[in-house]
Amino acid sequence: MDIDVLWWNHHRELWIRTRSCTYRAVYTMRFEEGVYALDAFQKKSKKGIATSKADLDRIKARLKRAEEMHAEWLKEREGDGKAKG
Repeated sequence: MDIDVLWWNHHRELWIRTRSCTYRAVYTMRFEEGVYALDAFQKKSKKGIATSKADLDRIKARLKRAEEMHAEWLKEREGDGKAKG
């Protein structure tokens, strides 16, 4: 089994290759407070190493949602830290 980590545009892609197939997990480290897993899938294409457009679109949509969730979390965290009174 081979394991590779690729870095692209604040995201990392983890590839796990076995004799019979390849799995990918995509996560982002864009936020200093945490890591968001965006997708994990088995690569089925026999042509090249490119990630399909459908997979890339899903990852982009999940990144957008992660950004929204992170902003909400930061807002809540700031609200919890304010003095009441």
